[in-house]
Amino acid sequence: MHIGTVTIHAAVMLVGVTYLLFSEYDRLKQFFLLSTERLPAIKMSPLVKSALRCSLVVIPLLFISLRKSADIDSQLKGKYEVRKLSINHLDRTNSINCDSLLSVMYLENGNTCIFQFKDYRQRIIGTYDYSRADNKFIVKWLRPEDHRRINENYNVKRQVPDFNATLIPGSDLHFILSGKIEDSNVEVEMVKIK
Repeated sequence: MHIGTVTIHAAVMLVGVTYLLFSEYDRLKQFFLLSTERLPAIKMSPLVKSALRCSLVVIPLLFISLRKSADIDSQLKGKYEVRKLSINHLDRTNSINCDSLLSVMYLENGNTCIFQFKDYRQRIIGTYDYSRADNKFIVKWLRPEDHRRINENYNVKRQVPDFNATLIPGSDLHFILSGKIEDSNVEVEMVKIK
């Protein structure tokens, strides 16, 4: 996202926490390192003790390695400008600047996608799954109420169905997204701009 001030803010917080820890250094050292009071020892074989100690590291690493990454398609991340738009095989490119048609798409961390219309307040948000093998691109919308607000001008109050499409890579930064939302065939030519 290129947010530069977050690093500065994190550095200031780190310096502050470090200062607070060092101001209580003697008490922390006494508690963690020099304390003579100990809990009663548990009698078990050294092999079992070592296995338990190792399991504190191995088990979390195992869970981390088994977890599926949310950002499988990191090369798709970015901001895309809609250059050409067809709905039900009718070219709507000349109307892209009107408020009710898609003008910008964002593909972000966690496979989140945002379809934004001309007005930034008119957007629908979802998560996408992309299969590189067959170029399938499926969006499941997260907040249908946004789509309802977009369509209030048309008195349409319905939930947004999933968007089943095919994402066809073109030249370097060009992509064609072709699919179906409910009964409408949608084809979008988009260009990555960030």
